[in-house]
This record gives sequence, C-alpha cells and structure tokens, in this order.
Amino acid sequence: MAQSSVDPAALSCSVCLEELKEPVTIPCGHSYCSSCINSHWDTEETERKVYSCPQCRRSSSLRPVPGKNFMLAGLVEELKKSGLTAPPADHCYAAPGDVSCDVCTGRKLKALRSCLQCVASYCEKHLQPHHDAAALQRHQLVAPSHHLQENLCSEHNEVKKMFCRTDGQLLEGPEAGTAAGQEEPAAPEPPAQETDLHRLQQETRDISRSAQRAVQHSGDSFRGMVALLEKRRSEVEQQIRSQEQIQLSQVQKLQDQLQQEVSELKRNISELDTLSLSPDHNQFILRCPSLATDTQGKETRIQTGPKKDFEEVSRAVSALRDKLKFVIKEPIDKVLDEVSPEPSCREDFLRYAQDISMDLNTADTDLTLCDGNRKVQM
Repeated sequence: MAQSSVDPAALSCSVCLEELKEPVTIPCGHSYCSSCINSHWDTEETERKVYSCPQCRRSSSLRPVPGKNFMLAGLVEELKKSGLTAPPADHCYAAPGDVSCDVCTGRKLKALRSCLQCVASYCEKHLQPHHDAAALQRHQLVAPSHHLQENLCSEHNEVKKMFCRTDGQLLEGPEAGTAAGQEEPAAPEPPAQETDLHRLQQETRDISRSAQRAVQHSGDSFRGMVALLEKRRSEVEQQIRSQEQIQLSQVQKLQDQLQQEVSELKRNISELDTLSLSPDHNQFILRCPSLATDTQGKETRIQTGPKKDFEEVSRAVSALRDKLKFVIKEPIDKVLDEVSPEPSCREDFLRYAQDISMDLNTADTDLTLCDGNRKVQM
C-alpha cells in the first residue's frame, strides 16, 4: 500500500529526467542529482558568472553549497528495494494523446524520452540501453515527441542534419546534397550581434580591470603622499618647538637676571631705611654713597621690540596648502575629464570654455584686430 502511494516521477531529476542519484537540495528548495546541478553550475560559471536554479531560475552571484537530501535518498533506495519501477502501474500505459513506446508490443507503455538519432520513443525499460551502451550514450534524448518523423528525409530515409535558412527546412546531410549536385554548405558564421556582444563583454571586463588597477595605484600614491606630508608636518612641528624652547630660554634668563637685581635693590633699600633711622650720622654718611653706587651700577635695561611669534610660519604653511591644492587637483581633473564621456549639454561645454586671442603677425592685412586681439573687423 505504501509502495503504490509513491510516484516515481516525483523522484526524478528535472535536469537529466532520470531517477535521482545522490539527491541534493539547493537554497530555493528544489532537488537534483548532485552531479547534474554541479555540472549545470560549472557551465554557468564559465558563461555568465551566475548560479541559477534550472526550475525557478532563482540566481545568485555566489555559488551555493547544495546539501544532501537524506529523505529523498531514503525514498529512492526504498523505491529500488520495493521494485516499484520494474512492474509498471496502470497509469504508465500510454493513453490517447500520449507518446507511446515504439518498442513495446501489445499494450504500449508511455514513452519517457525520444531519441533524435533513432527517430523513436522509448519507455523507461527500453530506454535503458541508451544509458548503458557507449555508442547510444552519444544520442540526443529529448522530451517525448509526436513529430520525430519530420526529422527523416522521405527520399533517402536518413536523418536530416542540416537546416536551410532560405527554404526554412531541414536537409538530410552533406552526402545527399552532394549526390544532388549541390555544394556542401559552409559552416554558418556567428551573427554580428553575438560578435558585438562578446566584444562589449570583453570591453566591460577590460574597463573594470583598468579601473581596479587605477584605484589600487592611486590609493598607493595618495598613501605615499600622506606619509610624506605627515613626515613634513612632524619636522615643522619639531622646528617650531625647538625655536620655542630657545626663545623661552632667553626670556627666562633675562627674567632671572632682573629678579636677582630686584632682590638686591630691595635689600639695599632696606639697609638705607635702617641707616636713615640710625642716630650715628657718621655711619650713614659713610654707607649711603656705596649703597647708592651699587644700586645704580647694576641696573639692567631690557630692550623691547616687536613681539616675537610664529605667524610667519602659519602663513608659510597656509601658502603651501593652497599651492598643494592646485598642484594635486589640476592635472588629475584634466585626465579625468579626458576619460569622461563627451559633453552633451551646455554646462558640460562651458567646462572647456577658454579665452582665445589671434596672432597679429599672422592676420591678413585687410583685417583689423581689436578687443585684445579677440575680435576681427574688415
């Protein structure tokens, strides 16, 4: 009872149309033979660099990792053990409108595949030689078809192998054409659109590779310039700090000298005050001139001038910055403009506007130049 509820068609691969072998499931939920889906993706990887599902066409730029479907693998094994595929059920017999097996005798089974070389359709049992025999494995199997006889030449009874684009008909092959006194047709050339498509695809790849190389090189160059600027910044900063220490040291030296003189002056003034209160006038007369002389002889004069600062350094660095802006912007913008597409609007053309003037030495004698040699008058 459990056997009759299993539909063998549900356990077939939609790529090879055969019973699933090592069934795997991909992210969209569909299942295939492991070798079939990997072969399908290998082809897509070579042609389009995408990976799609043969049924729902869901695609991904990254190659999915198919997972083994243990449930389907178990059902396939059970199907083989039960022999459900050996004795065909009633629904496997060909019904009106179905393509029947050309080999079956008596009541014919429904055809599973049609062979274009054999010009015949086969059920699962009679299709097996096409899977086992090496010579038959090269035959092209397609979905069951009622129109296989159209592939046979009625005159020579051979499979038609060529197609005449002028008459829109299949031809039987080069031998028949030669027998009829016709020249063997040349191999068809690829259409111009296909050639152009390949050329554009190659151009796309070349543009991407060139842009990637330019990005890498420009990144390395700018990182090198940043390193040079950082080194120069560090050097300028060290020079500023060094000059700062030198100037501060000079000011500190003068400050210490003045502080010492102030202390001596205060001490002399204190002694003079003390002597002025002493009743011994002789001692005052003897000591006062020497204290006054010491005070006047040690007087230091500080020469003050314009304030010393580092504004000149700041202005020099600003000038270097402005010059650097011009240097690194102008050449690159010019090159990028040459790479950019041709101008298509007024704003694009105005980017290339220039004031031109004519050469007075090469102008015709009947012409008069004016407005700074930018206008011509007769």
